[in-house]
Amino acid sequence: MLLCGDGSVALFCFFSSLFHESGHFLMMLRFHCPPQNVIFGAGGIVITRAGGRFVSCRAEIFIAFGGIIANAVLAMLSLAAFFWLQRQQWLLLFWVNLLLPALNLLPVQSLDLWTALSAVCAARLDDLRAQAVLKRISNITTIAFVVFTIAYFIFISQNFSLAAVCVYLILLNARAD
Repeated sequence: MLLCGDGSVALFCFFSSLFHESGHFLMMLRFHCPPQNVIFGAGGIVITRAGGRFVSCRAEIFIAFGGIIANAVLAMLSLAAFFWLQRQQWLLLFWVNLLLPALNLLPVQSLDLWTALSAVCAARLDDLRAQAVLKRISNITTIAFVVFTIAYFIFISQNFSLAAVCVYLILLNARAD
């Protein structure tokens, strides 16, 4: 989606990413876990905590899903604005805020579901076993997404946005090694 269309898509993606991270930020404040740094990079925006400390499993899950909840709220507001104002930009903002959390619901390192699963595994398993389980989940997800992307690209449409997401997931997964 980011690689095609007009410049408003890139602006909406950036705005939605900021809104997403604000959801994490608010949850961090809610659980008395203030951020140390906010880093803007090519792969997105990252908020790091002071000392990277682990709070409770419950708090980690809420913090991880704070961004997804923020995007869901913005998606619903965008959809309401679209029906009320009948402007295509609101529908585009809706889709961006629907797809961004969908991406973050993939269990690949550095994405939100991965963070929530890490908290659950850390609470239930020893470190070595938790890392092995998480790595296996991430590898299977990345391989499945690559196969889906290749099949979609060949048989249905040459969707370069999907290919870009695929490359992004591969890089996230490779960074874990």
